[in-house]
Amino acid sequence: MNDNEIEKGPQTRSERILGSLLLNPELLNSAESLCDKDFSSERERKLFVEISNQWENYRKIDELSLCKALGNGGLTYLQRIQYGLAPGNNSFIIDVTGLKKENQSKRFLSLAEEELRLYRNTGQVSLEKEKRLEIKKILEQLDALDGSLSGPSSTIPISKIKAEPINWLWPNYIPMGRATLISGDPGVGKTFFALDICARLTTGEPWPDGAPGTEPANILYLTVEDGAADTIRPRFEALGGKVDKLFVLDTEKNDLLDLGSGDCLRRLEKEVKQLDIKLLVLDPILDFCGRVNSNSAEAVRCFLNPLIGLAREYNFALLLIAHLNKAESQSAIYRTGGSASGWMGKCRAAFLIFRDQEDRKKRYFLPIKANLAPGDPPQLEFRIQDGRLVYEKVDDFLDPDSYLNPQLRIVQEETDFVKHWLREQLAHGEKELKELKKEASEAKIPERTLFRVSEKIGVIKRTEGFGRFKTSFWSLPEAKK
Repeated sequence: MNDNEIEKGPQTRSERILGSLLLNPELLNSAESLCDKDFSSERERKLFVEISNQWENYRKIDELSLCKALGNGGLTYLQRIQYGLAPGNNSFIIDVTGLKKENQSKRFLSLAEEELRLYRNTGQVSLEKEKRLEIKKILEQLDALDGSLSGPSSTIPISKIKAEPINWLWPNYIPMGRATLISGDPGVGKTFFALDICARLTTGEPWPDGAPGTEPANILYLTVEDGAADTIRPRFEALGGKVDKLFVLDTEKNDLLDLGSGDCLRRLEKEVKQLDIKLLVLDPILDFCGRVNSNSAEAVRCFLNPLIGLAREYNFALLLIAHLNKAESQSAIYRTGGSASGWMGKCRAAFLIFRDQEDRKKRYFLPIKANLAPGDPPQLEFRIQDGRLVYEKVDDFLDPDSYLNPQLRIVQEETDFVKHWLREQLAHGEKELKELKKEASEAKIPERTLFRVSEKIGVIKRTEGFGRFKTSFWSLPEAKK
C-alpha cells in the first residue's frame, strides 16, 4: 500500500462524492436523483451501485465486500477517495449539483457538435423535434441546477449571521467544538493532568484555576498506551471522578484505532451520539492516526478536519495529547512532534507541560496558543500528591522557550544572576559606571551582558561633564521614584 498515493485524496468531483458516501451513506437521502449514469468510469459506477445496494438492503456499508467488488487496488482506492473529507453534507450537495451540471453541459456540447458537423457537411441545420426537445430539457435542467447552487449553501452577508459567544468547557483554556493540544515529554504527567480534567468534568468540581465547574457530563477517553484496569481507573478514582461517566476502549475490539479511515470515523460518530459526551480525549493522538504522515501539514490537516467537524456538530471538546520532538533549539510552539503547522495550526488552544529544572516534582502547565481567549490564560504549576493534583498559579511569568531550550536556559540563568547582582550594587543609591564595570569584570560579567540587563530592569543613566571629563552614573528606577 502506497501511503503517498492515499494522501493525495480524491482527485475529481465524482471521487469526492463517492468518498463522502462511504463516510456517510445517509447522504444518499439528500441526492435521490444521483444515479450510476452520472459517473464517467466503470469503476465509479460499480462502486456507486454497490454502496446504494448495501445501504438500501443493510443500512450499513461493508468496505471489505466493496474491496472485493473493485478488485486489485480496491482498498487503496477506497482509502484515497475518503482521505481528508468531513462527514458533513454541504460540500456533498455542491459536488452532486456540480457533477450533474457538468454532465448536462457535456451532453449539450455533444448535440451542438453534431449539428455543427452536419452544417459543415451539408450546409443545413437539422434540429429534429426530438433533438430540440432534448436541448430544451437540458437547458431547463441547467437553469434548475444553477438555482440549486444559489440556495442555502451559498455565501451570505455576515450581517445575517448572529454573533455568538465562545462556548467553553474550561473557560479560556479548553473551548467546545474545537481542538485543544497538550504536549510534553514522556512521564511529565500529561495523562494525569488529562484525567484530572476528566474527573472534574464528571463531578462538576471547579477547574484548576478556580473557575466554576460545569454540569457533570460523559467523557470518551481513548488510549492504548495505558491500561484501563491498572492505570486509568485507579488514577481516575483517586482523582475523585465518577467511573460511570468515563468511557474507554473495549480491549477486545480495535475498531477505533485508525481514525483516518471512514469506517472508524463512522463508529466514533456512533459512540459520540450514544454517549452524548462533552469531552473526547485522544492520548496520544499519534496512536489513532493510522497511516497518516504526521510530518505532513496537509496530511495532518486532512486527518483533523473530520474530527473537528464531529466536535462542532455534536458540541464536544476535542483534547489531543502529544509528545515533544527532539529539536531543543526550536521555539516552544514548534516542539510538538510532527508537523507544527498541521497540529498546532488546526488547534485553537495549545499548552505545554514540563518539569521544573530544580524541583522535579513540580510541573508547569503553560499556554502557548489561545486564539479564542481574550488573553493568555494564567500559567499554572502543579504537584501530584497522594494521587491528586495540587495547583497554584505561577507568580512570575515563565518563558517556555527558556525552559525547553538548554542554550536559552543558560542565557536566562545568566540574565537572572546579573539582574540580582546589579540590583545589589545599586541598592544603596547611584553608582559611577566606571566603578560598576570594574566590579562586573571581577565578577566575570561581560560588559555587553551588563548593558543588556541594565536595559531590561530599566536602570536610570545620567552623565555629568563633557568630553574626557564626562562621567556616567547608574541608579535603579525605584531610587528615582
